[in-house]
Amino acid sequence: MVAAVPDVPTKECSNCGAAKLIAAFGVCHDKRRPKSDGRRGVCRVCFRSIPSRSRSYRQEAKRQAAVRQGKEYRPLDQYRRHLEEQRHQRVEKNRRTHAAEREERRQRCSVALEEQLRVAWRPDLHVPGMDETRARKKVANGLLLGRIVKPKCCSRCGAVPPRHRLHGHHEDYEYPLRVEWLCAACHSECHGRTC
Repeated sequence: MVAAVPDVPTKECSNCGAAKLIAAFGVCHDKRRPKSDGRRGVCRVCFRSIPSRSRSYRQEAKRQAAVRQGKEYRPLDQYRRHLEEQRHQRVEKNRRTHAAEREERRQRCSVALEEQLRVAWRPDLHVPGMDETRARKKVANGLLLGRIVKPKCCSRCGAVPPRHRLHGHHEDYEYPLRVEWLCAACHSECHGRTC
């Protein structure tokens, strides 16, 4: 308590009834009921003790209002956690869905590509050596696009020559993407046997 001094402005708190310095009263922001001195009628200590000002009181009031309206009430931090969980669930679901779609599309495309790239035999348009050339081009494009993967070793003897020394061997030029990767020795032996 501060004694009333004539030159120091004081004000009486409407809650506790104590005469306190003007600085002990907060600024009034209520435009509907302005105070003549621009300060609240309640001191800061009493203002903080009013139950309607505390966070727990406001949360309880919101919960009761939600119950009256038949809604579910969630405090803000719990609501934010709920939104974050929903977002994670959506992201995970989208990731799984996209992965499944990608795999299905890849399988569908590989089957369609095999049929599409199948070289049709047309005797009227056949030029000697053209099937081999087409097959080589299809394999080269498949390697560039990543549809065909070149292994590191020969598929017959298992030798590991330098990567660029493996030869792509076709048993049937009608299926240009069915390639057997052979070393030079196995490839020449293969053509010596079949050709």
